[in-house]
This record gives sequence, structure tokens and C-alpha cells, in this order.
Amino acid sequence: MCSPYFDSVASVFSARVYHASYLRFMERGRTELLRAVEVAQSDLHAEMGGLAFVVRRMTIDFLGAAVMDDMLTIVTRPKEMRGASMTLAQEVRRGDEVLVKADVMVAAVRGGRAVRIPDELRAALSVNS
Repeated sequence: MCSPYFDSVASVFSARVYHASYLRFMERGRTELLRAVEVAQSDLHAEMGGLAFVVRRMTIDFLGAAVMDDMLTIVTRPKEMRGASMTLAQEVRRGDEVLVKADVMVAAVRGGRAVRIPDELRAALSVNS
């Protein structure tokens, strides 16, 4: 799933995108992935008794830097699906150039406890799709 994202937050001194901004971009990419498979996080929360996803772990490689006015694309794809968690591979790209790569493990939780990812969402996000 690809989602375009424009950054207006750049370092005042270098005109380069601040490293923490990439976390926000990737969060948007994960939301857009769910939208692409016609799943709204608010619906999951309402219909599944408070189900939410939280970031459990993230490994990130900064390979290049975006600068002010760059048009960026966030690529998000399922990498591994487990009972209550899934790992997503994400890239932040400027054209064909990969600027940031990350593996993000998110866990499904309800009431502060891990719960199994719903089968419908599991099927929609199948690693093989």
C-alpha cells in the first residue's frame, strides 16, 4: 500500500526533515493500509469492544534525508502475522529513492491486554496478498 505524504516540518537550520517526523509519516501509512483494506480503526475500536493497535517494537534505518517541499511516499506492507501481533515493513520514499526503512511490530490490545487479531482483518492483511 502506498500513500503520498507531504512534509511541512523541516529543521529550521538545515531544511531537512527532522528524524521524529518520519514516525508520524509511518503512522499515517499504517492507517492508510487499514483504509485500503476497508477497515477503519474507529470501527474496530467500536465494534470489537475497544480493540486498538499499539506499537510494540520498531527498528528503523535512516538511509537518506528528505528536505522541505519533497513529495514523499510511504509504502506499508504486512511482513509477519502472529496471534496478537503483526510486523509491517515500511519505507519512506522520494521517488524511487528509499530514505527510511522500518519494521514495525504492532499488537492488538483490548483493556490493556493483548488479544488475537480478528480473523477478518487477518485475512484482509494476509502476508500473501
